[in-house]
Amino acid sequence: MLGAVYTNPAHRRQGRASQLLNWVAETLEKNKVDFAVLWTTQPEFYARLGWISSDIGVLGEIAGRTTSSKSGEYGDIKEIGDIDPHKIEETRRRQLSARIIRQAQDYLQIPTPAKTIEVAWSEGEHQTLAYALLGVVDDTGIVYEMVGDEQCMNALFSQVYVRFTRILFNDCKGSESHDWLTQHTEIIWQDKPLAMWLILSDELNMKHIKPWYIPYFDRI
Repeated sequence: MLGAVYTNPAHRRQGRASQLLNWVAETLEKNKVDFAVLWTTQPEFYARLGWISSDIGVLGEIAGRTTSSKSGEYGDIKEIGDIDPHKIEETRRRQLSARIIRQAQDYLQIPTPAKTIEVAWSEGEHQTLAYALLGVVDDTGIVYEMVGDEQCMNALFSQVYVRFTRILFNDCKGSESHDWLTQHTEIIWQDKPLAMWLILSDELNMKHIKPWYIPYFDRI
């Protein structure tokens, strides 16, 4: 994954970014990497270098609570440092057919513009059944992902709803959370076609890549 491509303004329009990206592609291919992915609002530049646009990501927005919440009304929402990340990974392993495997330290990142990271969850007798990974920006919540058993989605959403006055959902078309939110809330979705892919293996093509989605939380 390429997190950022930047050229010093004094050296732009000299082909340096193109040279750099060509070197990246050659290096990855030599190391037998199958593909590369990045996210951009300037797809025309990358398309000239062989990158292909394909993204099923969407951003949803919904209003949350309209009155002040009292202490203790947030259910099982906790700060990320107070939970065992292995419980989240176990839920992801059980529920997601494809995923970026995370280590414990990966959950310590705070993607911009969030100020803190929290987790809402619903637990069974021996395991986490569903969770929502949340970025907190004052009274706005950014849901990076909502994963788990469908029967837990309502309880999970209710926790998030009373926690914030405005809620943004990062998701992808066809996910269980996207389908549930579309059917049971008044969420408004917009496409976020930002991902571009570079195929580096003869065994891979865009038919394989088209259904892939990498959560925002994993991108930087």
